[in-house]
Amino acid sequence: MHKGLRSRKLVSYGAMLALSWSLMPMELPVAYSQPTPEQPVPVEPVPAEPIPSQQPPTTTPTEAEQTKEAEQLKKAEPTRAAEPETKIERKLVRPSETYVAGFGGYTFGGGLSDVEGTGLLSGVRGNDRDLADSVVYGGKVGHYFGDRLDWLGLEMEAYNTTPHVEQDGQLPGIHQRVTTLAFNVVGRLKFGCETKRERTETRTERAGTRTDGGTYMEQKDPTTGELYKERRDPSTGDIYRERRDPKTGELYVERRDAKTGEVIRVERDAKVDREIRYETHYEREFCRLQPYGGVGLGVFFAHLSNNGNGASDNAVPGFNALAGLRYFVTERIALFGEYKYNFAPFDYTADGSHGGGAGVKADYTINHVVGGLSFHF
Repeated sequence: MHKGLRSRKLVSYGAMLALSWSLMPMELPVAYSQPTPEQPVPVEPVPAEPIPSQQPPTTTPTEAEQTKEAEQLKKAEPTRAAEPETKIERKLVRPSETYVAGFGGYTFGGGLSDVEGTGLLSGVRGNDRDLADSVVYGGKVGHYFGDRLDWLGLEMEAYNTTPHVEQDGQLPGIHQRVTTLAFNVVGRLKFGCETKRERTETRTERAGTRTDGGTYMEQKDPTTGELYKERRDPSTGDIYRERRDPKTGELYVERRDAKTGEVIRVERDAKVDREIRYETHYEREFCRLQPYGGVGLGVFFAHLSNNGNGASDNAVPGFNALAGLRYFVTERIALFGEYKYNFAPFDYTADGSHGGGAGVKADYTINHVVGGLSFHF
């Protein structure tokens, strides 16, 4: 009896001990999850397994899809064929050019030579006289021709200067004013050029192969008396007959097949295969640096004055020459520098009746250096 009781107690103690042992990790998680510093627990590294790369699944188009795609491509071919072919043409144009300009500068190196008296002073010869340096100012308007003559132009200019006659020994100085009106022929060269597009024009033309280009003979229908034209193709035996549409009045051609007898309407001149779209680019040259030169007729108006007395010579024909260099800052605005040379035979006649008909003849020569601004359009 005591043995049975002892056995039951041992069994109950063992069960309680087992239950306590199983609940201990839940009550003490830190003790079981982290090693103490005094007794570190070695951890073995876990090898990393490679992650397989994900690739999109390849799909093979079905036979129905392939057939549908082929039909779409087949339908698209006529559309692509119908699109006009584009051809680009380039043409260089040389438009005409007009300009206006203003300038100012310096007059130097002038003189009066072959001085000779006229009227009451006839037979009296004088010494050559130097002219003082002066300021010159004026303006011009010009035009260059287009196409192959774009290097050639015409120019009209007017300018004023005051080259006084300098004192010569006992001879006093004389105030002088000279106004010049010149008509020049000018030519230019061009450097530093680039191409600028002026405009673009488009046109569409039809291209094709001939389908009916034979000679038609006039015939008469024995039944109706109707006049018509037809021809027979010697190689195929087909008959082509020219007819007129009763509604529109348009002439057209019918072809009767010699083998089948089928009658179809055909193009008289050509069967259109495609359309060609032409783009014509009209281009012009823009040249920044342009040296130029010119010669022309100068018309001079001169006036001398001293101590209230004066002498003049107006509308004197003479010679005007020039050479210059023009630089375009923009396509419309240019800076230029220019040299001018003038020659005129003056015949100064005293103003009014108090002069008694006395006068002086002399050859006038002078130089000018000017700079200015021009506007081109």
